[in-house]
Amino acid sequence: MKKNKPIHENDEVYYIFNASPELPLPWGANCLIYRSRDVKHFWDRVEYIGDNDIFQMMLESGKTRIAYNDNLCIYHHTVGTLFDWIGKWKRNMGKHFLANRPTRNLNWINVKHFKTKLIFWVIYSIFLPLSLLHAVSLAIKYRNFYWLYHPFVSLAQALTYIYVVFTNKRGHGLLVDFFSGKKI
Repeated sequence: MKKNKPIHENDEVYYIFNASPELPLPWGANCLIYRSRDVKHFWDRVEYIGDNDIFQMMLESGKTRIAYNDNLCIYHHTVGTLFDWIGKWKRNMGKHFLANRPTRNLNWINVKHFKTKLIFWVIYSIFLPLSLLHAVSLAIKYRNFYWLYHPFVSLAQALTYIYVVFTNKRGHGLLVDFFSGKKI
C-alpha cells in the first residue's frame, strides 16, 4: 500500500487512500471498521455473506475511500491451539466458502493474477525449505522469533485447504472452475 500524506487527528495519524474494486485489498476481518450507513444494507439478505464480500460490495458501490492507521491495536482471539485453528480452516473452507460460493460476491478473488498468486502460495507453503528460509530472514529482520512458526502453520493451512477441496464434492467444482478459467 502506498502511503499518502499523513492526516493528524485526535493524537492519531491516518493515511487516506482509494481502493479499487478491480484490485481490492482482501482485508475482510483483518481489523476493518465500516461506517454502518455504508454497509448495513448489504447485511439485509438471507444468503451467507463473508467479511471480504462486504468490503468488495462496498468498493463496488463507490465507497472506495479508506483511512488507515498503523498504530491501532486490535486483540483478536480466535483459537487455543494449532489443531483448533486447523478445525476452523476446515469449517470455514467447507461450510462457508465452498457451500456458499454460488451466492457470494467473490470478485475480490477474481482479480488479475490471483490464480497465479494462489498457485505460488501453495508451492511456497508446501515447500518447507523456501518458507523456512523466508521465515528466518523475517525473524532476523524484525527480531521476532515467532516468524519461525510461519512455515509450519503455512504448511498446515495449505494441506488443510487441499484436503477439504479434494474430499468435498463442491471442492471438485471449485477445481473445475479454477482450471477451466471460470470465475471462482
